[in-house]
Amino acid sequence: MANVDHTSLNDTQCHEPKGINSATTADAGKVITPSGTSSGVSALRKLTQSDLNSATHNITLTISDISTSDTRYIAWGHTGTVTKVTAVTAGQIDTTGSDATITVNVDGSTSDAGTITVAASSSATGSVYSLAPTSNNVLTNTSYIKISTDGASTNTVDTTFVIEVQGDGI
Repeated sequence: MANVDHTSLNDTQCHEPKGINSATTADAGKVITPSGTSSGVSALRKLTQSDLNSATHNITLTISDISTSDTRYIAWGHTGTVTKVTAVTAGQIDTTGSDATITVNVDGSTSDAGTITVAASSSATGSVYSLAPTSNNVLTNTSYIKISTDGASTNTVDTTFVIEVQGDGI
């Protein structure tokens, strides 16, 4: 076939993905995925719960001033596990030596998922800090994630957080 835009192809010029010759009503709800056995061949199958649970989702939150005591809440609405929280600063948080402590919590538990310390001595535009919670990090479909800053530093600095959640998210 000559150079033809795919948008201009008619039904007789289209084909099913490789390895899938026909679909029936029994195939309703199935999705096309790589076959896993042959390169370039597709398979038509229903996704399993483990397929859905293996998805990684990122939630982004920006706090405009981590040097002011503040708490932000993020509703999630699905099951999952917070596997990583990364923060990137948009400047130096303090010139006098006070670090900023960021606390990550799930559902207001008395035990936190962990903390991130943004060091005044090394903070600058583009400084990246992270936390990999191993406990108190499980989300239900009614959970929320709470990010709190302690307000100990002095400079007004935007900080963006990326919260990685492993779970269904569907």
